[in-house]
Amino acid sequence: MNWRGRPLTSHEVVVNTIAATRTRSGLRVEARLDTRDYPVGIAVSKARIDALPIEPHPVHGTWNYTIHPAHPDSTAEPSTVPNPMAVSDRAATLTLLAHPRLTGMSTTDLDALAARLAPAQAARWEQRRYQQRGGPRRHAPGTHGRPLLSARDRVLITVVHLRQI
Repeated sequence: MNWRGRPLTSHEVVVNTIAATRTRSGLRVEARLDTRDYPVGIAVSKARIDALPIEPHPVHGTWNYTIHPAHPDSTAEPSTVPNPMAVSDRAATLTLLAHPRLTGMSTTDLDALAARLAPAQAARWEQRRYQQRGGPRRHAPGTHGRPLLSARDRVLITVVHLRQI
């Protein structure tokens, strides 16, 4: 079913539904059905995906993004430029922030504080979501992927913020 409640019975219906879209300012979407045959089962390496000029959008960047056209002089080989939002960069930054000179406590104290505050953090998050929804959740909570920050990371960022570093 599409957003209008019509069944998506064929590829043509899907393409026509997309092509019928207009923005508030009157911009139209152009959509065409590509009927060519493509090979099935081909996997693309992570390095090749990382080499694409993908710019994530500020809101939900995992599924809202822009793929910029490649420059004519660029090669199809993966680049060696690291992704700025890579997990290793985030982990390295959080490791630097966890230094005792910045937090005022040892890493074991920070871990103990995070373990003590984790249930309260989770309860506050659930309470906030309950208020936003206006009632209890309809479905059981899912994993929804790996969160960007762990409970320890959130406590660390709060400590560094409160110390006004």
